[in-house]
Amino acid sequence: MHSVSDDISDSDDNSNDDAAELQDDISNLILAQFEKVTRSKSKWKCVLKEGMMNINGNDYTFSKATGEFHW
Repeated sequence: MHSVSDDISDSDDNSNDDAAELQDDISNLILAQFEKVTRSKSKWKCVLKEGMMNINGNDYTFSKATGEFHW
């Protein structure tokens, strides 16, 4: 007999594998809310708030941050 809980646990197992593969590809990560984003040609300016980041294996939290990105 096949139950619904089997389907749920099977899909959880697959998503954990996908997350592990994705995590290996990410070296630096910033998660935050944005207050403002502006763009001028290839230059983007961002004002971020209430965030956390993992840079070179170190975790940081911040209440406000600004950044410029060039694409």
